[in-house]
Amino acid sequence: MSDKQETACAPKERIIWLNGAFLPESQARISPLDRGLLFGDGLFETIRAQNGEPMFLEDHLERIKASARRFNLPWNGGLDWDGILIGLIRKNNLQDGLARLKIVLTRGCAPGLGLPHASNPTCMALAENYLAPASGAYAQGWDLYIPEQSISPPLSGHKTLNYLYYMAMKQEAIDNGCHEALILDKDGMVAETCTANLLAYDINGWYTPATHWRLPGTAFKQVERLLKRQGHIIRRQPVMVRQLANAQWVWALNSLMGIMPVHSIGGQPLASLNNDSAAALRAQLFMG
Repeated sequence: MSDKQETACAPKERIIWLNGAFLPESQARISPLDRGLLFGDGLFETIRAQNGEPMFLEDHLERIKASARRFNLPWNGGLDWDGILIGLIRKNNLQDGLARLKIVLTRGCAPGLGLPHASNPTCMALAENYLAPASGAYAQGWDLYIPEQSISPPLSGHKTLNYLYYMAMKQEAIDNGCHEALILDKDGMVAETCTANLLAYDINGWYTPATHWRLPGTAFKQVERLLKRQGHIIRRQPVMVRQLANAQWVWALNSLMGIMPVHSIGGQPLASLNNDSAAALRAQLFMG
């Protein structure tokens, strides 16, 4: 193979945004003493982009700003995140189709324990191609696994870099032939899944788990708005696993995949996926 052919076949290096500058990935430098690495001392947001535009960006920024305030992390609200992310998409040639964006904020290098003042925080943004589930995957739906021990972490209401618990539960679900694990709160009531909020329907209408031990989802917020326009109200109530498994249908929601019907919970198939309604609402959600 010629040098010219080797160059043509080599993958283009990804561009990231780090502390105010667009850089090739190989030139990006983060200290090994960064507290995001040492302690998981940081936050992140994962954002869907389609045809070059970030989706639901305002909701994502509101969420990370609120969490930054809670954990004494400096959040620069003056940054033009729309411009930064669109620039990142273009520099990585991701204008066509779908992309996955990620904003990461850490305390950077700071001495001491607790939540010390961050004089040099790390803030970066990443972009990569996103392959959404195929139509067949939505039609098949998710099988949810119920771990023997599944209790929401104390910081479950925030997207922190302490994400190992959720990945461990995800792997346990995969090892048991399922797609995701059901996460329960400290009282044994349903909270969410590893990566999604839950929305269910029974003879009394729509409902979702009422618990402080779940992430306030951006996709859930948008779907609730869409249902409200159609005259539907989502009840917030404590939900037992048995009740959820006996619902007419259950959907899992996150900002990347949108609405994923649930096929079974703990090996028990649900009465319906209602995939037609899920697909119609998902199309509205991602209409842009």
